[in-house]
Amino acid sequence: MVKQHNGWINVYSEPDQGTTFNIYIPVSDTASDDRSTGKKEGETVLAASHYKGNQERILVIEDQPGVRNVVTTALTTNGYLVTEAGTLSEARECLTQADVPFDLLFSDVVLPDGNGIEFADIVCQTHPDVKILLSSGYSGEKARPDKTPKKDFHFLQKPYQIQEMLETIKKILI
Repeated sequence: MVKQHNGWINVYSEPDQGTTFNIYIPVSDTASDDRSTGKKEGETVLAASHYKGNQERILVIEDQPGVRNVVTTALTTNGYLVTEAGTLSEARECLTQADVPFDLLFSDVVLPDGNGIEFADIVCQTHPDVKILLSSGYSGEKARPDKTPKKDFHFLQKPYQIQEMLETIKKILI
């Protein structure tokens, strides 16, 4: 049923921690009226104007194509310049080829070819002005969000709302 609605499911399971099922279904594009709000069904406001970017450059590293697409769309719609990568290998290439430095690295923690926290450490050594925002749907040791404050990294727990993401990014970049 989730696939029929162009959605996806992420399942996270850890011994002695339990199992979490995250179900993501895109907003409907049906255009029926909602008389109480004056909005059409499926119409969303991505952010207030004070969350909008000013052409800041963001490198997004996310291995789930659906999540990466939603994040990239929300960021570009709100005034950010986004380069996206699905793996750390692709991200390294993006960093090498960038003629202008990135303002923010927004990376998933658990990626198929490595760990986003370790990659962020490396990026900070070579690009000390880049701000770091990490995200994960995992809990506990696998995500290790407890390690981020010690390194001045920011963390956003999945699933998150688009407005929460935009607000967090705006605060980081100020």
